[in-house]
Amino acid sequence: MNTEESIKSYLNSLGQVPGAVLYRGTYNWKGLAPGNQGDILAIGPDSRPYWSEIGYYTPAMMDFSNASSYYTRAITTAGKQYTLVGAFAMVPRAGSSHRYLVSVHGGSSVNRRLGLYVGDTSHAANGDKIVFHAFDTAGATLFFYKTPAVYLDGDIHTFFWSYDANTGNHLLQIDGVTITTAASFSGNLRAGGQTFEVGRVGWFGGTDYNGQLGYLGYHDTLLATPGVFFSQVNTPLKPDESSWSQWGSQPKVWNENADVIKNYGSIGNFARNGTPFVGKGWIL
Repeated sequence: MNTEESIKSYLNSLGQVPGAVLYRGTYNWKGLAPGNQGDILAIGPDSRPYWSEIGYYTPAMMDFSNASSYYTRAITTAGKQYTLVGAFAMVPRAGSSHRYLVSVHGGSSVNRRLGLYVGDTSHAANGDKIVFHAFDTAGATLFFYKTPAVYLDGDIHTFFWSYDANTGNHLLQIDGVTITTAASFSGNLRAGGQTFEVGRVGWFGGTDYNGQLGYLGYHDTLLATPGVFFSQVNTPLKPDESSWSQWGSQPKVWNENADVIKNYGSIGNFARNGTPFVGKGWIL
């Protein structure tokens, strides 16, 4: 039998019992990555089968729909590299402002490291667009990409954004798809004493974020492995919170609890302002 016939034979043997699953035993299947004993057979985004680790990991999201709700924490950034990962869910919003999901800045136009923000529908340049933006020591753009409006559909979307200002190299993925149209340059990425803000517009001008955000991590290091954070079907993977193997070392920010008061990262817990809600989680 070829691989397709073998898979079909085993699936047929399960019958039509609701909830039946196929577990990986001690054998290997030709045409499939080895997997581990006890994994279950799943279908990936390419419609092909693969072995998936059994179990469910569904970190909750922070919901910023309550007015003037956000989190802040002092941070000392260093070097010319960073990686930011997370997930968002939002819909279009009337108005003409920017709303920041994440910003790292020192409170002036020449002291800002990065911003992840969305434009209201009537914003002149970025209406219904999500923007990934990094800055040099003079406040000029080092990295810039704005998405199409397709992501403002209320569903959860994941992102992985790493950037190296030494070379201009970067990796930006949204929902596991690599973005190749971002403008990226080498230069002096702003670092030093700053504020890490989540869901707050800060000094940038506009209004606070009103969507959802979760599975949020940040580190001053360059990573190139989105697959250690998100599965083949774009669901979050449980990180190693002991040796921090996915990050290489303890990140500055790591959150999976629907708020960042309890920050597992090295900069400590955030201050909560207002009353953010607990948002949705992944449905697996």
